[in-house]
Amino acid sequence: MKIGVLLIIFLSLGFGQINWQIEVADSMDSSEGGIGWASLKLDSLNCPRIVYYQAFDLGDTNWVKLIYLYKDGNQWIKETVDSSYGYTLTNYYVWPDLFLDKDDHPHIALVHRYSDNTAKLFYANKVANYWSIQKLDSIPYYYSKPSLALDTSDYPCIAWQYRTTADTIWRIKYIHWDGLSWNSEIIYDGNDLPDFSPSLAIDFENRPHIVYYQKNPDSVKYAFWNGTNWQFWGESTNMGMGNLGPSLKLDSSGYPHFIHGWATYYVHWNGNFWESETTGTGGPLNYLDLDTQNLPHIASIFLQRPAYCYRDSTGWHFCGYIEPDPYTVTGHSLSFCLDDDDNPHVAYIGCGPGNWYRMKYARGTFVGIEENDSKYLVHNPGLKMKVNPSVVQGVLNVEYSIATLGDIEIAIYDVCGRKVRVMKQKKSLPGCYHNVININNFPVGVYFVVLEQNNAQVCKKFLLVR
Repeated sequence: MKIGVLLIIFLSLGFGQINWQIEVADSMDSSEGGIGWASLKLDSLNCPRIVYYQAFDLGDTNWVKLIYLYKDGNQWIKETVDSSYGYTLTNYYVWPDLFLDKDDHPHIALVHRYSDNTAKLFYANKVANYWSIQKLDSIPYYYSKPSLALDTSDYPCIAWQYRTTADTIWRIKYIHWDGLSWNSEIIYDGNDLPDFSPSLAIDFENRPHIVYYQKNPDSVKYAFWNGTNWQFWGESTNMGMGNLGPSLKLDSSGYPHFIHGWATYYVHWNGNFWESETTGTGGPLNYLDLDTQNLPHIASIFLQRPAYCYRDSTGWHFCGYIEPDPYTVTGHSLSFCLDDDDNPHVAYIGCGPGNWYRMKYARGTFVGIEENDSKYLVHNPGLKMKVNPSVVQGVLNVEYSIATLGDIEIAIYDVCGRKVRVMKQKKSLPGCYHNVININNFPVGVYFVVLEQNNAQVCKKFLLVR
């Protein structure tokens, strides 16, 4: 699959510049079907992984596929997680949510809507080279947005909008795996009011935090399991709810931060009380992430195009549109996260001139920050590596990512500092790579793998035993 790359520079208000590198990761003609509901996460090398659905409704085709997309070098690799046949306007996957575990294995929560307007909640994860899919729950009415998180044991936890045949009120249902079985419960705050659009996070003590909307009167609710019972907090959303839900993140102390509303309220717990402010921008869909200083960054749909803003000690900075084409409409598909160096990454659907649906991926970097910030010199931004020896196959798997064009060298040293194997590549393009090095004749012992580019390097140690 070929990749289209476009470099754009926006001036941010009150700050320096941000460069956006935008790639077309997938596309299809609108006469053949469509693409929607993107969910983006970054792996341990800061390489993008995306889940979305693709519909094919040309003639009698009418196939709907759930797609998992990731990068290998400069190539986007597509995998079909699940597929079904049916009328694509009423039979499709609704807002799949992606999460990666400690070993970068993908986990997905998804709702499948069927032609009779029923919906089922599924959980999918990749085991070895195969996708495992389990049905967890069902409702007799169209769709619900699920929210997925993993606990410290990488067990899946899911919040979704639930309703029974007899019940006239939507509830928030929490479902989690304890290592032996699935457990579920209704999140009930004592109000018989419709609840919808949950956003879930799990803290380091494996306690769930959920933010959701409640109607009549319109309010945003925060629910927290303290180990014994659920605790609740809420406030009015007099600036408009934003029909696609709030977005929740936990900071390094486990305190909740979330955004909600069309005007994008930012709310967080500071350890003693709740603080709330408005960013003054936003739209029907907003995503929050926190940087290494626990400061908020937001990607949102603003006038049907993705935009980006963030907050520092001086206030909010609005960095303008991510998508440069004013005729491209994003609609309701947007996902966002920060990498280890606080650079923003965004996945969104673009449709516009030429009758094409495009899955777009954008990575932003701030101009004038990295060269002046010592933390970037220590951590060598954009130069990442992990290694995994396979004694059975006699090889060393080396996965790495680079952010700049240049020659690279991967060298293996023994414990005495002798260079025992070297692999060089010239003019390597920015991207994520996987190389296999033969270590079948290496004696047992401790080794060091060094990835070097442009006088910067990263080192990993591995132990070879037989």
